[in-house]
Amino acid sequence: MVDLDQEVLQFAREGQSWDQLYRNIKFSDEIRKWGGFDAMNKLNVLGLYRWVTNHRRGVW
Repeated sequence: MVDLDQEVLQFAREGQSWDQLYRNIKFSDEIRKWGGFDAMNKLNVLGLYRWVTNHRRGVW
């Protein structure tokens, strides 16, 4: 989850919209094997994206 947070933060700082951002997130093969990955991966990214965009401070 730390890697996912860093990727979302990086892409948000680059100014990517949600439509661009979620397509550019890359998951490792190990994470893709987790139970419920297909159902929850976009929701996890969306949650982090909302957190990052709502809690940013100052100039990036």
